[in-house]
Amino acid sequence: MGKHTKPHQRVPVVRFSHSMAFIAYLREFGAPADIYLGKSKLPTLCEDPNSLIHVKRMYTFLATAAHREEPLLGWLVGEKAGDSQLAAALRRRLESAPTLLMALRGLVSLVRSETSTIDVGLKERAREFVFYTQYPKMRGAIGYEVGQAYQISVFMSVVRLFLGKHWTPAEMGLECERTTHDLAEKLPAFSFAPQSPFGYFTIPKPCLSSSIGRGSNGQAASTDLRTIDEIGELELMRLLL
Repeated sequence: MGKHTKPHQRVPVVRFSHSMAFIAYLREFGAPADIYLGKSKLPTLCEDPNSLIHVKRMYTFLATAAHREEPLLGWLVGEKAGDSQLAAALRRRLESAPTLLMALRGLVSLVRSETSTIDVGLKERAREFVFYTQYPKMRGAIGYEVGQAYQISVFMSVVRLFLGKHWTPAEMGLECERTTHDLAEKLPAFSFAPQSPFGYFTIPKPCLSSSIGRGSNGQAASTDLRTIDEIGELELMRLLL
């Protein structure tokens, strides 16, 4: 490599399925999604959710649509699309997990194996766990806050598979102050942390041993509500492995 040659850098890409969730939402309300796609140099006729697109172009698309249509677009699309935006194999794996703890550990592991650029994980506090996400290489990029709000909303939908569709965290944080302020006004029941170092929401420890139960109405039910401290060391190792 020559003295002045820059090292090769991989272009960050993402599955088109996430953009398709925004496209469907915008079209449902008559918004000109194709115009926003064109301005961002993204395909307007792509129907393959597994197609890979440039992350920066996707963020530009999200920013344009959010600015023209709805500041909370990321949150609303994630809330509507939910866990259906996850890859089918990943969703099946999460649904088959015996506990929420194991599902979240599996989710973190799979996301990290799929990309080394997005930092997703769990942090432990005294009475709760913090599920966090951040994209350090893209922080500050236009549309970053829209994408993060979408991610948090989708990840929360995974937790709701185990805890019920009406479950909400006691605390949530986003890196963007404006989005956090808008959400605080819309959802005052949440405790928000503005300009957090990462996007996150909290999950009480007793909830982590919940499992998915299917009643006659098909809704997820919460069962086996033991705390982590009440799970034996050998059983906890079995769940994690």
